Amino acid sequence: ARNQAASMVARLYFNVVRSGAMIDAVRAQIELDESLLKLARDRQEVGAGTALDVTRAQSRLATDQYRLHQAQNERRTAELQLLRAMGDRLDQQIELADSLAASIPEIPALPDSTRLAFQNRPELKAEEKRLEAARLTIGAAYAELFPNVQAFADYGNSGDRQSFLPTRTYGVQVNVPIFDSGRRAAHRETALSQFRQAQIRVRDTRDQIEMEVRIALDNLASARDQLRSAEEGLRLAEEELNLSRLR
Repeated sequence: ARNQAASMVARLYFNVVRSGAMIDAVRAQIELDESLLKLARDRQEVGAGTALDVTRAQSRLATDQYRLHQAQNERRTAELQLLRAMGDRLDQQIELADSLAASIPEIPALPDSTRLAFQNRPELKAEEKRLEAARLTIGAAYAELFPNVQAFADYGNSGDRQSFLPTRTYGVQVNVPIFDSGRRAAHRETALSQFRQAQIRVRDTRDQIEMEVRIALDNLASARDQLRSAEEGLRLAEEELNLSRLR
């Protein structure tokens, strides 16, 4: 549960960073749209442009402003989800100390991640302990077929107040199981059934953990690609803005 909570917090933190990068990219695009709109109006005033160019520039600006509102809403939703996952008050403001722009994490290899999950997930350890207990129960059930040897001894005094005589009793008892109406066979079948059930639970738990690891790695790869796309969009928007200003 602790590993799942940490993974969820990391994923939500990634969403906050990604939405922040999207906001920066859209703001840069809006700044470019405003510059292009001003250029279109200036060209129209000197007769080198048309009203259609101005209208197109205004349309691009309105579209990107709508995208900015959407990105801001997504950023706030991601922040609220992150605060909720961390158990903090929802009226707090999140300030990221690191945008992760300089260090995009590498995706770990699936075998290494799966092996690490198998080593640390407590539910798998619990199921493996139950499997070992079921294996020992099978051994105990088969041990009921073996002969049972018991030794006993007793020492005491016998007599009245004037005379006490020591008494001794000792012996060895051997029990050989021959017929018990199927009781021991029923014990063996029950133990085998419990062992098979424990094997199924262990296999199901390992499959569940591997599936969660694969999903987590896919989400990490998707978040990393989206972050890179946002950074690339920001870079292209800034480059386009610089070229427009030079023109």
